[in-house]
Amino acid sequence: MTIIYDGNCKFCVRFASWAKTNNPDFVLLSNRDINARSLLRSKGINFINLFTIYYVDNNVLTKSKAVFKILSNTKSPYKLLCIFSHLPVHFTDYFYNIFSKYRHRL
Repeated sequence: MTIIYDGNCKFCVRFASWAKTNNPDFVLLSNRDINARSLLRSKGINFINLFTIYYVDNNVLTKSKAVFKILSNTKSPYKLLCIFSHLPVHFTDYFYNIFSKYRHRL
């Protein structure tokens, strides 16, 4: 279970660290790390979007799907937020995209 995140974003770094604290099985990689790029290329992803979080296990999840998968692998009560994963992906990704646009201000 690997989380690939924006290492230049303070919020992203805090979120990844928080996830690792809640589940020590997570492997954290910055999206600028050569190992992250190699891992994504091995999964068929050649372009790394800096505005996207990646969750890599057997397959690669991005954006809101990745966030929900990360939350589902953490301790309660955060796991409860996964109830929103039942909403349509275009809806949850819409809010993810808005958040990712302004995340550097947090």
